[in-house]
Amino acid sequence: MVLLMCHCAQFLALKDSFGFVFLTLYQKNVQNTTQIIDDIDFFPTSKFKGNEDKLQIERLSNSEKIIQSVSNESNLCTQEFLHSLRKNLEKINPLLEMVCFDKMHQENKEPIRFAGINSSKLEEIDYYIKHLIQLENSQKYNLTITQSERFKKIFQIFESKVNFLNENMKIYVKEIKKEFYPFMKKLDTFKVFSQQERFDLLKDLSEEVLQDFIQLLKKKQQLQINNNSSASVSDQIKQQPFRLFQFKKTELDQILSNFPVFDIVSSSKTTDLLKDLDMLKGDLQDGQQRNQIIKNIEFTQEIFINQQQYQGHNKNETTNCISNRVLERQNKYIFRIQLQVNDDKRHGFSIGLMQKSKQSIEAGFQQKLSCQLWYDNKQIEHKIGDGIDKYIKGDRINGFWLNFMLETRIYLAGKMLQVLDYPNYSYQIELKDEFKDKLIQFNDLCLYFYLQKENTKYIIKEAYLIDEFIN
Repeated sequence: MVLLMCHCAQFLALKDSFGFVFLTLYQKNVQNTTQIIDDIDFFPTSKFKGNEDKLQIERLSNSEKIIQSVSNESNLCTQEFLHSLRKNLEKINPLLEMVCFDKMHQENKEPIRFAGINSSKLEEIDYYIKHLIQLENSQKYNLTITQSERFKKIFQIFESKVNFLNENMKIYVKEIKKEFYPFMKKLDTFKVFSQQERFDLLKDLSEEVLQDFIQLLKKKQQLQINNNSSASVSDQIKQQPFRLFQFKKTELDQILSNFPVFDIVSSSKTTDLLKDLDMLKGDLQDGQQRNQIIKNIEFTQEIFINQQQYQGHNKNETTNCISNRVLERQNKYIFRIQLQVNDDKRHGFSIGLMQKSKQSIEAGFQQKLSCQLWYDNKQIEHKIGDGIDKYIKGDRINGFWLNFMLETRIYLAGKMLQVLDYPNYSYQIELKDEFKDKLIQFNDLCLYFYLQKENTKYIIKEAYLIDEFIN
């Protein structure tokens, strides 16, 4: 019995001895293996976007590589979770030798670097992904988007007939707008149209009316009408061959039913005064010798300074030019005058009224019944101070204008004296209230132009006696 116990004790001692040796060898091998794994460079080099240089990725333990992957900002993990995960991974780090890290990511792929995106943008991306998922899986969600005010407000631009988009393009645009709907929120703060009323008028045109409108535009194109020309559209049309105006009767009937232009044209009586209107040279400061007036075949008149033969001492001094007829108090007049400059120097113009009895005594603008304009390098500017200075429409005239044309409206009995830009009517300026009584006090008022230097010209294009003013 004693012998048996001795043998058992020896066996146990030997077992303990082998266990210790085995454990020691195991730990040593684990340390060596871990060291080898740690020495492996799983990310030799990585090319980052932008202008960053190539960087050597820091050598990490296998557990840290897992932490790095899990902690990507797109996973939205809390710091508490990551800390707990790191502690537990460190405990089993020796067992991670079974994991193959050399093919951790798909070939030619790498994780999206969300760390370079701020939190607000990250939230937008998260919202966008959720939006795409709902878009893919919910018909109700699709309908909610396409019926939203935001979507309708923008898509109406593409639905407008005047854009002439084909149906395939409309469908494509609609799908794109649905996909990027989350990024359209800022549009809620914008005013889409500068002229909503005009857009609605064009948007609601019927197909028939639109085709007639296009036909009219084609005819206008055939006429080669240039709206920037100094001549009026009516004058340009008169110069075209009559054959270009011919419509088939059915075409004309159709167009006039959709565009009843003759029904909206004023039926007021208009008398052309141009033939009988003559401008007279004023006597002030040798105006008779310096002024030149040319009346053309079409009865338009050109008024300018010509001092080539003048030998007197009043060069560059102010003089007057007035109409031959005194304006009648009860009549309503329209005069359309083009201002022309033939050099790059600064020049002044003044248009308005003056007393015929004062034309040889003083400059017309001194009576405070005029509108003064200065022209400098194709820029025209209204100078305040000559009487016609009160704006009814538009801001103060100051900008680029080539061959500026004015319309002067006169109705003495109604104390009305106005200057407008023609043909746009963007500006409307009238005589200041403090001077309006002069229009009924003076009995010999005439149309008046200020003249001073060469290379400027007034051209009277149209003159009418009318029943009423339009606009």
